[in-house]
Amino acid sequence: MSTLQDPLAKPVWPQISTELEEQLVAVLCNLLAPLGSVKEPASIPDLFSRVTVGFNSTMAAVEEHFGDGPKLEAIIVCRGDLEPMIYSPFGLASSAGQIRLVPLSKGSALKLSTSSGREATAIGIRSGVDAVTKLIGDVGYAQTNWAFASPQLLSRRPAKAKANNKKTKPVA
Repeated sequence: MSTLQDPLAKPVWPQISTELEEQLVAVLCNLLAPLGSVKEPASIPDLFSRVTVGFNSTMAAVEEHFGDGPKLEAIIVCRGDLEPMIYSPFGLASSAGQIRLVPLSKGSALKLSTSSGREATAIGIRSGVDAVTKLIGDVGYAQTNWAFASPQLLSRRPAKAKANNKKTKPVA
């Protein structure tokens, strides 16, 4: 079945090698380790200005990416540890926003969460995290042929409807 026959077809995620995944998880664990010993994230604002940890904060960063906020360079998703309904929004965001999408296999969420002391099923990477961006430089975006998957359409705000207060006569 083609995408034209099934307009809700799932985006095709990029793949990474096992070796690259192991290197990336190790780098991320080292990068996120200081979070595990800190109770208040505000005490390490530099890291939090460049990295989001967790599903909710990463989704918020995706929303900012399409608005006026800082742009994401990559979304790292522990895809093997999540249900498709949970991780599927990241595929569309990657494709439409030209954000690198890095899928990790089952077990990666436990490693990253243990290291960071936080639920780490998704991680957003902004510019300035060179150790990560160098590793994932060849990883691409999710691919989709959806007609509506364009940054212009996703960033469009709905028009506000004007109220029509004129009274009309009923049609007889």
